[in-house]
Amino acid sequence: MSEKANLIDIVSECCVGLLPTEQIHTLQGKLYLKLRDFDIVRRETALSTDFECDNSAYIQRFLAVKMVSGRSQKTIKRYKGDLQAFFRDCNKPMKQITADDIRLYLAKRDQIDKVTKVTQKNELLTLRSFFSTMVNEEIISRNPTAKIETMKLPEVVKEALTDLECEQLRQACKNNFDKALLETFLSTGCRVSEIAEANKADIKGDTLKVVGKGNKERYVYLNARALCALEAYLSERKDSAPGLFVTYWDKQTAKLWNSTHSDKVKPGEPTAEHAGKSTLETHIRKLGKRAGIEKVHPHRLRRTAATMALRRGMPIEQVSLMLGHANLETTRIYARSTDDDVHLSHKKYLA
Repeated sequence: MSEKANLIDIVSECCVGLLPTEQIHTLQGKLYLKLRDFDIVRRETALSTDFECDNSAYIQRFLAVKMVSGRSQKTIKRYKGDLQAFFRDCNKPMKQITADDIRLYLAKRDQIDKVTKVTQKNELLTLRSFFSTMVNEEIISRNPTAKIETMKLPEVVKEALTDLECEQLRQACKNNFDKALLETFLSTGCRVSEIAEANKADIKGDTLKVVGKGNKERYVYLNARALCALEAYLSERKDSAPGLFVTYWDKQTAKLWNSTHSDKVKPGEPTAEHAGKSTLETHIRKLGKRAGIEKVHPHRLRRTAATMALRRGMPIEQVSLMLGHANLETTRIYARSTDDDVHLSHKKYLA
Protein backbone atom coordinates (compact mmCIF):
# COMPACT_ATOMS: atom_id res chain seq x y z
CA MET A 1 0.00 0.00 0.00
CA SER A 2 1.33 3.45 -0.89
CA GLU A 3 1.95 6.11 1.75
CA LYS A 4 -0.82 8.17 0.13
CA ALA A 5 -3.28 5.35 0.70
CA ASN A 6 -2.01 4.92 4.27
CA LEU A 7 -2.62 8.59 4.95
CA ILE A 8 -6.17 8.46 3.59
CA ASP A 9 -6.87 5.36 5.70
CA ILE A 10 -5.61 7.17 8.81
CA VAL A 11 -7.86 10.17 8.09
CA SER A 12 -10.81 7.86 7.48
CA GLU A 13 -10.18 6.03 10.76
CA CYS A 14 -10.23 9.35 12.62
CA CYS A 15 -13.66 10.08 11.14
CA VAL A 16 -15.24 6.85 12.37
CA GLY A 17 -17.89 7.76 14.90
CA LEU A 18 -17.90 11.37 13.76
CA LEU A 19 -19.32 10.88 10.26
CA PRO A 20 -21.71 8.34 8.72
CA THR A 21 -20.08 5.53 6.71
CA GLU A 22 -21.34 6.95 3.39
CA GLN A 23 -19.76 10.33 4.10
CA ILE A 24 -16.47 8.67 5.04
CA HIS A 25 -16.44 6.84 1.69
CA THR A 26 -17.20 10.12 -0.09
CA LEU A 27 -14.37 11.80 1.81
CA GLN A 28 -11.95 9.05 0.78
CA GLY A 29 -12.79 9.61 -2.88
CA LYS A 30 -12.33 13.37 -2.60
CA LEU A 31 -9.00 12.92 -0.83
CA TYR A 32 -7.70 10.67 -3.62
CA LEU A 33 -8.70 13.32 -6.17
CA LYS A 34 -7.24 16.24 -4.22
CA LEU A 35 -3.97 14.42 -3.50
CA ARG A 36 -3.42 12.94 -6.97
CA ASP A 37 -0.66 15.46 -7.76
CA PHE A 38 1.11 15.04 -4.41
CA ASP A 39 3.77 12.56 -3.33
CA ILE A 40 3.42 11.45 0.30
CA VAL A 41 6.59 10.45 2.15
CA ARG A 42 6.59 9.07 5.70
CA ARG A 43 8.93 10.94 8.01
CA GLU A 44 11.67 8.83 9.59
CA THR A 45 11.20 8.83 13.36
CA ALA A 46 13.91 6.33 14.32
CA LEU A 47 16.95 7.55 16.19
CA SER A 48 19.34 9.30 13.87
CA THR A 49 23.05 8.58 14.11
CA ASP A 50 23.96 11.96 12.63
CA PHE A 51 23.46 13.95 15.83
CA GLU A 52 23.41 13.62 19.56
CA CYS A 53 19.86 14.18 20.77
CA ASP A 54 20.76 15.27 24.31
CA ASN A 55 19.10 18.50 25.36
CA SER A 56 19.91 18.24 29.06
CA ALA A 57 22.45 21.10 28.96
CA TYR A 58 19.79 23.46 27.59
CA ILE A 59 17.28 22.31 30.21
CA GLN A 60 19.81 22.89 32.99
CA ARG A 61 20.60 26.35 31.67
CA PHE A 62 16.92 27.24 31.58
CA LEU A 63 16.38 25.95 35.13
CA ALA A 64 19.36 27.97 36.35
CA VAL A 65 17.88 31.13 34.84
CA LYS A 66 14.55 30.45 36.53
CA MET A 67 16.18 29.69 39.89
CA VAL A 68 18.02 33.01 39.78
CA SER A 69 14.72 34.76 39.01
CA GLY A 70 13.26 33.37 42.27
CA ARG A 71 11.11 30.45 41.14
CA SER A 72 10.28 27.96 43.90
CA GLN A 73 11.76 24.46 44.03
CA LYS A 74 8.29 23.05 43.31
CA THR A 75 8.04 25.15 40.13
CA ILE A 76 11.58 24.23 39.06
CA LYS A 77 10.74 20.54 39.51
CA ARG A 78 7.61 20.93 37.36
CA TYR A 79 9.57 22.75 34.63
CA LYS A 80 12.15 19.98 34.59
CA GLY A 81 9.55 17.21 34.36
CA ASP A 82 7.62 18.94 31.57
CA LEU A 83 10.74 19.57 29.47
CA GLN A 84 12.21 16.10 29.94
CA ALA A 85 8.90 14.51 28.91
CA PHE A 86 8.66 16.73 25.81
CA PHE A 87 12.20 16.12 24.55
CA ARG A 88 11.98 12.41 25.31
CA ASP A 89 8.87 12.17 23.12
CA CYS A 90 10.08 14.55 20.39
CA ASN A 91 13.57 13.03 20.19
CA LYS A 92 15.11 15.95 18.29
CA PRO A 93 17.87 18.44 19.08
CA MET A 94 16.48 21.58 20.67
CA LYS A 95 17.60 23.82 17.80
CA GLN A 96 15.60 21.74 15.30
CA ILE A 97 12.28 21.86 17.15
CA THR A 98 9.44 23.37 15.10
CA ALA A 99 5.94 24.56 15.89
CA ASP A 100 4.59 21.37 14.30
CA ASP A 101 6.64 19.25 16.73
CA ILE A 102 5.02 21.07 19.64
CA ARG A 103 1.53 20.79 18.13
CA LEU A 104 2.04 17.06 17.61
CA TYR A 105 3.17 16.61 21.22
CA LEU A 106 0.16 18.47 22.58
CA ALA A 107 -2.13 16.44 20.33
CA LYS A 108 -0.63 13.22 21.74
CA ARG A 109 -1.13 14.48 25.28
CA ASP A 110 -4.75 15.21 24.46
CA GLN A 111 -5.75 12.19 22.37
CA ILE A 112 -3.47 9.44 23.70
CA ASP A 113 -2.51 10.41 27.25
CA LYS A 114 -5.94 11.97 27.91
CA VAL A 115 -4.52 14.70 30.15
CA THR A 116 -6.73 17.62 31.08
CA LYS A 117 -6.82 20.90 29.17
CA VAL A 118 -5.34 22.61 32.23
CA THR A 119 -2.32 20.26 32.12
CA GLN A 120 -1.90 20.85 28.38
CA LYS A 121 -2.01 24.60 28.87
CA ASN A 122 0.56 24.45 31.68
CA GLU A 123 2.89 22.30 29.58
CA LEU A 124 2.59 24.73 26.69
CA LEU A 125 3.40 27.61 29.06
CA THR A 126 6.52 25.73 30.18
CA LEU A 127 7.63 25.23 26.57
CA ARG A 128 6.86 28.86 25.77
CA SER A 129 8.98 30.03 28.70
CA PHE A 130 11.81 27.63 27.80
CA PHE A 131 12.10 28.66 24.15
CA SER A 132 11.68 32.33 25.06
CA THR A 133 14.65 31.95 27.41
CA MET A 134 16.67 30.23 24.67
CA VAL A 135 15.99 33.24 22.41
CA ASN A 136 16.95 35.69 25.15
CA GLU A 137 20.14 33.73 25.78
CA GLU A 138 20.88 33.97 22.01
CA ILE A 139 21.02 30.18 21.64
CA ILE A 140 18.27 30.16 19.01
CA SER A 141 16.95 32.99 16.86
CA ARG A 142 13.26 32.05 16.68
CA ASN A 143 10.77 30.83 19.25
CA PRO A 144 8.77 27.89 17.79
CA THR A 145 5.94 28.47 20.29
CA ALA A 146 5.32 31.98 18.92
CA LYS A 147 3.03 30.52 16.24
CA ILE A 148 0.96 28.54 18.76
CA GLU A 149 -1.96 30.30 20.40
CA THR A 150 -2.44 29.96 24.15
CA MET A 151 -5.25 27.55 24.93
CA LYS A 152 -8.53 29.06 26.08
CA LEU A 153 -10.06 27.09 28.89
CA PRO A 154 -13.76 27.11 29.69
CA GLU A 155 -14.48 29.28 32.71
CA VAL A 156 -15.65 27.20 35.63
CA VAL A 157 -17.16 29.00 38.60
CA LYS A 158 -15.44 27.60 41.69
CA GLU A 159 -17.72 28.38 44.58
CA ALA A 160 -16.59 29.42 48.02
CA LEU A 161 -18.21 27.98 51.10
CA THR A 162 -21.29 29.78 52.43
CA ASP A 163 -21.53 31.13 55.98
CA LEU A 164 -23.84 28.22 56.81
CA GLU A 165 -21.36 25.66 55.47
CA CYS A 166 -18.56 27.24 57.51
CA GLU A 167 -20.67 26.84 60.64
CA GLN A 168 -21.42 23.22 59.71
CA LEU A 169 -17.68 22.57 59.42
CA ARG A 170 -17.13 24.11 62.83
CA GLN A 171 -19.76 21.81 64.34
CA ALA A 172 -18.13 18.80 62.67
CA CYS A 173 -14.79 19.42 64.42
CA LYS A 174 -14.02 16.61 66.86
CA ASN A 175 -11.04 18.12 68.66
CA ASN A 176 -8.94 21.23 69.14
CA PHE A 177 -6.60 20.27 66.30
CA ASP A 178 -9.47 20.34 63.80
CA LYS A 179 -10.82 23.62 65.20
CA ALA A 180 -7.43 25.35 65.13
CA LEU A 181 -6.67 24.14 61.60
CA LEU A 182 -10.05 25.19 60.21
CA GLU A 183 -10.04 28.64 61.82
CA THR A 184 -6.44 29.29 60.73
CA PHE A 185 -7.32 28.58 57.11
CA LEU A 186 -10.48 30.71 57.23
CA SER A 187 -8.75 33.63 58.93
CA THR A 188 -5.56 33.77 56.87
CA GLY A 189 -6.45 32.35 53.44
CA CYS A 190 -3.06 30.62 53.43
CA ARG A 191 -1.92 27.87 51.09
CA VAL A 192 -1.76 24.42 52.68
CA SER A 193 2.03 24.34 52.20
CA GLU A 194 2.35 27.61 54.14
CA ILE A 195 0.37 26.26 57.09
CA ALA A 196 2.27 22.95 57.01
CA GLU A 197 5.63 24.72 57.29
CA ALA A 198 4.59 27.29 59.93
CA ASN A 199 6.09 27.18 63.43
CA LYS A 200 4.66 28.17 66.80
CA ALA A 201 7.32 30.88 67.03
CA ASP A 202 5.94 32.47 63.87
CA ILE A 203 2.93 33.75 65.84
CA LYS A 204 3.35 37.21 67.35
CA GLY A 205 0.14 38.48 68.87
CA ASP A 206 -2.49 38.19 66.14
CA THR A 207 0.13 37.98 63.37
CA LEU A 208 1.43 34.81 61.71
CA LYS A 209 4.55 34.86 59.51
CA VAL A 210 4.45 32.40 56.60
CA VAL A 211 6.75 31.58 53.69
CA GLY A 212 4.97 31.54 50.33
CA LYS A 213 5.94 30.83 46.76
CA GLY A 214 9.48 31.77 45.81
CA ASN A 215 10.45 31.69 49.53
CA LYS A 216 8.77 35.07 50.01
CA GLU A 217 7.86 35.86 53.59
CA ARG A 218 4.63 37.68 54.40
CA TYR A 219 2.42 38.31 57.39
CA VAL A 220 -1.15 37.11 57.73
CA TYR A 221 -3.57 37.80 60.54
CA LEU A 222 -5.50 35.69 63.02
CA ASN A 223 -8.98 36.72 64.05
CA ALA A 224 -10.43 36.07 67.52
CA ARG A 225 -11.81 32.65 66.56
CA ALA A 226 -8.47 31.50 65.18
CA LEU A 227 -6.53 32.80 68.18
CA CYS A 228 -8.84 31.05 70.68
CA ALA A 229 -8.74 27.78 68.73
CA LEU A 230 -4.93 27.87 68.43
CA GLU A 231 -4.52 28.66 72.12
CA ALA A 232 -6.66 25.66 73.08
CA TYR A 233 -4.79 23.35 70.70
CA LEU A 234 -1.29 24.48 71.64
CA SER A 235 -2.00 24.42 75.39
CA GLU A 236 -2.85 20.70 75.30
CA ARG A 237 0.29 19.71 73.39
CA LYS A 238 3.02 18.10 75.49
CA ASP A 239 5.71 17.90 72.84
CA SER A 240 8.50 20.41 72.28
CA ALA A 241 8.35 20.33 68.47
CA PRO A 242 8.50 23.77 66.80
CA GLY A 243 5.76 23.05 64.25
CA LEU A 244 2.45 24.88 64.51
CA PHE A 245 0.58 21.72 63.49
CA VAL A 246 2.25 18.37 64.12
CA THR A 247 1.77 14.64 63.80
CA TYR A 248 3.37 12.09 66.10
CA TRP A 249 5.67 9.37 64.85
CA ASP A 250 6.44 6.41 67.07
CA LYS A 251 9.84 5.20 65.87
CA GLN A 252 9.65 1.94 67.82
CA THR A 253 6.40 0.75 66.27
CA ALA A 254 6.77 2.75 63.04
CA LYS A 255 3.25 4.00 63.65
CA LEU A 256 2.01 7.43 62.68
CA TRP A 257 -0.08 8.80 65.52
CA ASN A 258 -3.07 10.89 64.62
CA SER A 259 -2.76 14.47 65.86
CA THR A 260 -6.04 14.03 67.73
CA HIS A 261 -4.17 11.90 70.29
CA SER A 262 -1.91 14.79 71.32
CA ASP A 263 -3.54 15.02 74.76
CA LYS A 264 -2.50 11.42 75.47
CA VAL A 265 1.15 11.83 74.53
CA LYS A 266 3.70 11.69 77.32
CA PRO A 267 6.65 14.11 77.15
CA GLY A 268 9.38 12.72 74.89
CA GLU A 269 7.33 10.03 73.18
CA PRO A 270 6.52 9.62 70.45
CA THR A 271 8.37 12.11 68.22
CA ALA A 272 6.39 15.13 67.02
CA GLU A 273 7.00 16.37 63.47
CA HIS A 274 5.52 19.01 61.19
CA ALA A 275 2.22 17.78 59.74
CA GLY A 276 2.78 17.52 56.00
CA LYS A 277 0.58 18.92 53.25
CA SER A 278 -1.11 15.59 52.61
CA THR A 279 -1.88 15.14 56.31
CA LEU A 280 -3.55 18.56 56.55
CA GLU A 281 -5.44 17.98 53.30
CA THR A 282 -6.72 14.66 54.63
CA HIS A 283 -7.93 16.30 57.85
CA ILE A 284 -9.84 18.98 55.96
CA ARG A 285 -11.41 16.51 53.53
CA LYS A 286 -12.53 14.26 56.39
CA LEU A 287 -13.96 17.30 58.13
CA GLY A 288 -15.99 18.09 55.01
CA LYS A 289 -17.33 14.53 54.86
CA ARG A 290 -18.40 14.62 58.50
CA ALA A 291 -20.19 17.90 57.85
CA GLY A 292 -21.90 16.44 54.77
CA ILE A 293 -20.37 19.07 52.44
CA GLU A 294 -18.90 18.06 49.09
CA LYS A 295 -15.50 19.15 47.77
CA VAL A 296 -14.05 20.59 50.95
CA HIS A 297 -10.28 20.98 50.64
CA PRO A 298 -7.63 23.52 51.73
CA HIS A 299 -7.75 25.57 48.53
CA ARG A 300 -11.51 25.96 48.84
CA LEU A 301 -10.98 27.32 52.35
CA ARG A 302 -8.43 29.75 50.89
CA ARG A 303 -10.97 30.80 48.26
CA THR A 304 -13.60 31.18 50.98
CA ALA A 305 -11.39 33.48 53.06
CA ALA A 306 -10.68 35.67 50.01
CA THR A 307 -14.34 35.79 48.97
CA MET A 308 -15.51 36.70 52.48
CA ALA A 309 -12.93 39.49 52.69
CA LEU A 310 -13.98 40.94 49.33
CA ARG A 311 -17.70 40.73 50.08
CA ARG A 312 -17.19 42.55 53.38
CA GLY A 313 -15.40 45.43 51.71
CA MET A 314 -11.68 44.62 51.93
CA PRO A 315 -9.89 46.31 48.97
CA ILE A 316 -8.73 43.82 46.38
CA GLU A 317 -5.12 45.07 46.65
CA GLN A 318 -5.10 44.14 50.33
CA VAL A 319 -6.69 40.75 49.63
CA SER A 320 -3.94 40.14 47.07
CA LEU A 321 -1.28 40.88 49.70
CA MET A 322 -3.04 38.59 52.20
CA LEU A 323 -3.07 35.71 49.71
CA GLY A 324 0.52 36.28 48.58
CA HIS A 325 -0.39 36.75 44.93
CA ALA A 326 2.34 38.18 42.71
CA ASN A 327 -0.24 39.31 40.15
CA LEU A 328 -3.42 41.22 40.97
CA GLU A 329 -5.18 39.47 38.07
CA THR A 330 -4.92 36.20 39.99
CA THR A 331 -6.84 37.79 42.85
CA ARG A 332 -9.52 39.09 40.49
CA ILE A 333 -10.63 35.47 39.97
CA TYR A 334 -12.03 35.60 43.51
CA ALA A 335 -13.71 38.95 42.83
CA ARG A 336 -15.95 37.70 40.04
CA SER A 337 -19.61 37.96 40.87
CA THR A 338 -21.54 34.72 41.24
CA ASP A 339 -25.23 34.18 40.61
CA ASP A 340 -25.81 34.46 44.37
CA ASP A 341 -24.15 37.89 44.42
CA VAL A 342 -26.39 39.09 41.57
CA HIS A 343 -29.44 37.64 43.35
CA LEU A 344 -28.66 39.55 46.55
CA SER A 345 -28.01 42.77 44.65
CA HIS A 346 -31.28 42.34 42.78
CA LYS A 347 -33.16 42.08 46.09
CA LYS A 348 -31.33 45.15 47.35
CA TYR A 349 -31.77 47.43 44.32
CA LEU A 350 -34.77 46.11 42.36
CA ALA A 351 -37.06 44.51 44.93
